Amino acid sequence: MLKKKWDAFISHASEDKNDIARPLANNLTRLGLRVWFDEFELKIGDSLSKNIDLGLSKSEFGIVILSNSFFKKDWTDYEFRGLVAKSIGANRTILPVWHNIERSDVINFSPSLADIMAANTNQSLDKLSIDIVSVINPSLHAAIIRKIINQKASINSQSEKIPLNLIEMAPIRHERLPIELIRRISIIRNVLSDVHPLSMAEWVDGFQRDTHPSKEIRVWEFIASRYLQIREAVQLSAQQKKTSC
Repeated sequence: MLKKKWDAFISHASEDKNDIARPLANNLTRLGLRVWFDEFELKIGDSLSKNIDLGLSKSEFGIVILSNSFFKKDWTDYEFRGLVAKSIGANRTILPVWHNIERSDVINFSPSLADIMAANTNQSLDKLSIDIVSVINPSLHAAIIRKIINQKASINSQSEKIPLNLIEMAPIRHERLPIELIRRISIIRNVLSDVHPLSMAEWVDGFQRDTHPSKEIRVWEFIASRYLQIREAVQLSAQQKKTSC
């Protein structure tokens, strides 16, 4: 079986090229994916249909930027049908990205497509790109997350060191936390127990001292989710676990 030439084919309407398609293609390429994007591959005089068919057939995944403009275009419909035909019998090869649309818009275009979990351009481009990489190439995604963690650790290591005896705990700002937050804290603690072996009381105490516990919990939920992804992708040694968070 011939190896795929590209990791992903980006299907989009020309109206969405400047806002999302080109920035996404550049970002995914910068992160290490091989991306079929018309501006990367097509030259003056090339056959559109021939080159699009080649891109569709030689790409592992199809990233479809769904928008109101996409729904109205003949070429995007051609590309989408090609991706659908390619995905029959395959596992999750179409990756929808919703751009300024609602679920009802997608249902009107394709009810089956509305049933596929989609990304959305209402999040940052960096987060959207990393989420796409996590599906297409989990090993590359793990390497990216490790790099981010190492960069943050490097920045922290260059910070001014303060003697422990000069560090004072913030005061308790919340005598009680809602039960819903307590449940979320418990999940975070369970996920990070091997890298942050604190008691439940210590975890709760820390969040009680935060001005906005719910915001801080969301940050730790993100950290926990990324740590799970790394742990699933690679087998961490005991030393790596200590330095990963």
